[in-house]
Amino acid sequence: MIDQTSVEALRSQSNLAAQLAIKDLELLLSRLPEQAEAKRKVLLEAVPLLVEEYGNMAAVGAEEWYLQMRRAYTTSSFSSVLGEPPAAEVVRSNVRAVIGPLFDTSLPADDALKRTRAKLNQVVERSVKQTARSTMLTNAARDGQALKFARVPAGSETCAFCHMLASRGWVYATKESASTAQKTGKSFHAGCDCVIVPSFGSDDPIIEGYDPDLLYQRYLFGEKELRDRFPGKHPTDEEVAALIRRLLPSIYDPTYQVNSGDIPFSKRQLAPLSDKKIRHILHGDRKGGGHVYGATKRGKTQFPPWWTEKDILGAIEDIQLHGKAILKDGDSLLYEGYSRGVLIRVRIRNGEVGTVFPIRGDGVEKYFPEGNSAEPLLKYSSTDYPDVYGHKFS
Repeated sequence: MIDQTSVEALRSQSNLAAQLAIKDLELLLSRLPEQAEAKRKVLLEAVPLLVEEYGNMAAVGAEEWYLQMRRAYTTSSFSSVLGEPPAAEVVRSNVRAVIGPLFDTSLPADDALKRTRAKLNQVVERSVKQTARSTMLTNAARDGQALKFARVPAGSETCAFCHMLASRGWVYATKESASTAQKTGKSFHAGCDCVIVPSFGSDDPIIEGYDPDLLYQRYLFGEKELRDRFPGKHPTDEEVAALIRRLLPSIYDPTYQVNSGDIPFSKRQLAPLSDKKIRHILHGDRKGGGHVYGATKRGKTQFPPWWTEKDILGAIEDIQLHGKAILKDGDSLLYEGYSRGVLIRVRIRNGEVGTVFPIRGDGVEKYFPEGNSAEPLLKYSSTDYPDVYGHKFS
């Protein structure tokens, strides 16, 4: 059974091989000769050998994991293989690119070695893990029982770029798709814990913590926002990931501070939502509200036209359970978060849902007081409308 525990086991195997390789690299660095050219020669010869040795260790662990998962789904025989480590010349090229500080006479020797060590550690770690990923991809492409594979984030932290790539979900395991994924090995950055996971059943596995649909919604939202900010521009994946990282600091910013009043996900409870409040939120009344598409309440944001009442009510629950929480004025609680690519705010007053409205996202419009027709929010800058467009609490 492919579950989060199994994925973490695969990640741990690759990490162990990489850590052992780095330990040997540390020993090698402590014994480098004094002469600059001699140092270069030793590193260019020894580092590819380290990568090959420990890359094979990671590959064996990945192969064993692959076969174990396969036996849980099928009884047919299969002759597995180990993935190829990065070519020695590729590793040497990466080594040449990072050992420059060793030959910089303006740097103190200890500082030069420290800088070189950090960069070489990254080269070795990424190369060793690449061999494990290559093993998964190669076998999935050869195995008629492995229908698809996915890049699955693992570990306690994952960057926005990895999430963006993981949003592509389960792709068919063909030689062409595996070859393409292997050629983009550089997309697995230093410190990346993403693993390649095959799917042996007819349905895509459900892995706790891996929701490609949610990740894809984030990607689409970031891409749409960039296109609207810069008409005619075709944003790159790196640019989309950079924007998503800024829009979701609680997920991607290590320095993010938890808001006062934040409630652990495990202790959250849904606030009551009365029929009267539902009418207020959707269609509006004399006090305000009116956020369903077509409500035509001037100055109010509207949910996308394709959102049904059921979609909106489901999103209200989703944001309370998974959104960012903050106390407001000591007597009310705000939740803010994404649901299906739309940023939504939910206000709780006296223990009940009081106000709900979309802030921005694909299909979100607002009837501005100075106009008589709805306009997409993404046309307006954060400078002009900071309370609506900016990722802030007002």
